[in-house]
Amino acid sequence: MTKIKKIVLIETKSPGLHVFSAAKLPRLGIALIATILNKNGFDVKAYCEDFAPINYNEIKSADLVGISSITSTSTRSYKLINEIKKINPKVPVVMGGAHPTFMPDEVIENGSDYAVRGEGEKTILELISAIEGKIDMKDVNGLSFKKDGNIIHNKDRELIENLDDLPFPDWSLLENHKEINYMPIQTSRGCPYACKFCSVIKVFGRKYRFRSVDSIIAEIKHVLKTFEGTKAKRIFFYDDNFSANRKRTKNLLRKITEQKIKMPTWFSQERLDISEDEELLTLMAKTGCKRIMAGIESINPKTLKEYNKGQKVEGIKESIKILHKHNIGVHGMFVLGAENDDIDSIKKTMSFIIENKIDTVQIMMLIPFPGTEIYDEYKKQGRLIFDGAKNWYLYDGHHVVFQPNLIAPWDLQAKVSIDVMSSIYSYYRALSFVFHRQIVDALLVIYSNKIQKRWTKINKDFLDKIRDIHIGPYCVDKSI
Repeated sequence: MTKIKKIVLIETKSPGLHVFSAAKLPRLGIALIATILNKNGFDVKAYCEDFAPINYNEIKSADLVGISSITSTSTRSYKLINEIKKINPKVPVVMGGAHPTFMPDEVIENGSDYAVRGEGEKTILELISAIEGKIDMKDVNGLSFKKDGNIIHNKDRELIENLDDLPFPDWSLLENHKEINYMPIQTSRGCPYACKFCSVIKVFGRKYRFRSVDSIIAEIKHVLKTFEGTKAKRIFFYDDNFSANRKRTKNLLRKITEQKIKMPTWFSQERLDISEDEELLTLMAKTGCKRIMAGIESINPKTLKEYNKGQKVEGIKESIKILHKHNIGVHGMFVLGAENDDIDSIKKTMSFIIENKIDTVQIMMLIPFPGTEIYDEYKKQGRLIFDGAKNWYLYDGHHVVFQPNLIAPWDLQAKVSIDVMSSIYSYYRALSFVFHRQIVDALLVIYSNKIQKRWTKINKDFLDKIRDIHIGPYCVDKSI
């Protein structure tokens, strides 16, 4: 009978250099799975490749290897599986995360013995029991595997209703955890919104599930203790929408104040409509919120409607002003390349960022991730330039991987990765931040400027490849 004792967990590294490479932020999954396995008596070695190289000697003696992967890291994951099988041919490998959730057949065809679909906290323990022969493999919900040459997909696993049942992630279980830049905490899962390009709802559902305030307070204290004396001086709330339930968020922030918790600077992902709640903003600022990550996505009214964002340009402007009045900065996240985006709308985006004094910016190309509505649409229409296991590393938001509607692939790539980035991360803008005594933002712009120039050099072959690509009846803007 097979006995599982030692487990190696790996979060595969990001595919390339980009302006956010300096932020060492592992995803939540690997730390949570490591914690659960550790609490159940397993010997766990966990690696996040972005800040901890794998010790392959540990692979040699492993009884099970687990790999966490999103689409952009799956190309690396498949190569890693091949390396693992050479070192330890008999060790079972399981892949989990967003990409295996949507592409389980591909995952198994590329060498993984098992693919975990959806939330994996319960699945991993049941899988181990099945490998050890204690339960039947077909009874493990959320699992895909190969049997007698056929890929079997067990029924989906139900979402975890009570998130308080999950343990606090023990980040100290990750090798080199002291290299993590931010203290990560997640207080909820799910999102009721239906942004066309987002795969979150396919993994975590359209219903919000919230942890209790008492549980969050306890984890904040736990995290502050874990990262004491390390590089991590700020908290980052991983929730896709931290203030989705404003009443709950306000209760949490009040309790932080009442208990006199010495909160470090913290950041969260938010919708800009939190600006409507004066009490919430006051509590956020009082407890140490210095910046929100806001999914603005676009300032093209047609694109906002296409994305199902439920916000208008004038509302975006007003929200930014109100947040700034509360001394809360805005990290604006934009997704360019939608059906209604043309060169003019991209130019207007650049002007909008500067005119509205958005503090920091994340500009990404629209990526048709597997599992999303637009992936299915573009694949059916034959608009995917790069698709499949060998090309997933390009799905990082910095490469154009499809034929846009109104502009050529090269025009979108050049405008975003060269023109817009050069303007947003210009030395002139850095000087403007210095003038306004925003020294940290100035340094970030200078750093990003250097990284962006390096990115352009490293990606020369890719840029040359897409320069002359044009697919079908798209790019109808005759002015280009």
